[in-house]
Amino acid sequence: MKSRSFFSALALAVVILLVVGAGGAYWLASSSPLVRKASPVGMPSAAIFMSKRSPIVASFFGNPDRLTSGGLAFTPPTQRRAMQSEFKRFQDSLLVGTHLNYSRDIQPWAGDEMTWALTATDLDRDSTNGQQPGYLVAIATDKPEQARESLERFWQKRVAKGADLVIEQYVGVPIVHASESLAIAVVGDRFVLLANHPKVLRDALNNAQVPELNLSNSKVYQQATENLSAESLGLTVINLPQLATVAGNSLPLNP
Repeated sequence: MKSRSFFSALALAVVILLVVGAGGAYWLASSSPLVRKASPVGMPSAAIFMSKRSPIVASFFGNPDRLTSGGLAFTPPTQRRAMQSEFKRFQDSLLVGTHLNYSRDIQPWAGDEMTWALTATDLDRDSTNGQQPGYLVAIATDKPEQARESLERFWQKRVAKGADLVIEQYVGVPIVHASESLAIAVVGDRFVLLANHPKVLRDALNNAQVPELNLSNSKVYQQATENLSAESLGLTVINLPQLATVAGNSLPLNP
């Protein structure tokens, strides 16, 4: 599976499991959010990296492993064994093609929030050379040094196997990639960003610096997150006009 397949599979896992675990996702149009009124839990911090124009943004709260237990809690007892197998299959397959291993490279430092986004349908906006969608994952951590050390070991292994490592500084943040199929940046002491192209990370860092560009400055998004239940496992935002573009271009979201 290529890195594009990893991010596509992660999208499906997050969206599907949020529906299973949270009892439903929030589907937001450009003007009318459909939300539940309950005690607030706050806006996902990673929203500052996400563009307002992203076709799909999905966040879930708590350690990523909570998704499994939360999903199983809402699964009928007769179906839990099969669902558990599906969760395991997702965990084993999500990182295939990126050379990352979830239990080794991510799980030890993953924190209380993960946000995924389909950031663009075509990164270079040139239809003559085919479509290359942009995918971004922001993983919160409360163990930044452990995250840096884990990712440093990962890149060292890639270099030992012949990968040509590239490190570029962008607005003070190191972006590391060994090809254009996987790029990683550790932002401060809070987030690790993974993307399928370094341009996606540059755009995410631009979004964080210019409030008018990012999702956290969207009135609709603010209204939706104000009404999230304390029991909510996550939030999924669908930008209907952008999603229509995806559908119109027949962009494959499956591996």
